[in-house]
Amino acid sequence: PDQILAKYTEALGGVAAIEKVKTRSMKGTWTTSTGVSLGYEVYQTAPDRIYTVLNTPKQGIIERGFDGQIGWEKGQRGLRELPAREVYMLKRYPDLFKDLKLQGQFTRISYAGKDKIDGKDVVVLRGQGLDGKGERLYFDAVTGLLLRRITSTPTILGLIPEQVDYDDYREVDGLKLPFKEEIIPKTADK
Repeated sequence: PDQILAKYTEALGGVAAIEKVKTRSMKGTWTTSTGVSLGYEVYQTAPDRIYTVLNTPKQGIIERGFDGQIGWEKGQRGLRELPAREVYMLKRYPDLFKDLKLQGQFTRISYAGKDKIDGKDVVVLRGQGLDGKGERLYFDAVTGLLLRRITSTPTILGLIPEQVDYDDYREVDGLKLPFKEEIIPKTADK
């Protein structure tokens, strides 16, 4: 696992390039499960601040933010503080380094074999996150880049898996970043 994680770090551009990251901004399109495309912007500052703008056809512009303490939303209906569940959903993404600094995120991690994604050979690691969630990480066997991350959250209903696929890596300031991230919610495992 250490060799696979080290290869990933080097494929991204190396430790020095990762350490330079303090902020991130993303602009793009969010395509819903029903095929509707929405304008989407995300602005992040380490360690956990986030501001998002979603441009919807029916509700207009919806802004959301988290300042490290409080989550909020501003839209057509005014400004409101986000309840705990919505803050949880918003806070899932603020960690700038979640997909950059994988080493140190697991209480245990092991090699889980080989697989294929879209015809590409991948090596798989299985780990237990610091938060107790199980994870599977799929790395391109040739480039070393992360192609898929599946996180399983234990609940009273069973494990709730979430899959994130990464694609279209491009270099930005000496760091390779995925320009396409697809979040695929799954149903509970029983």
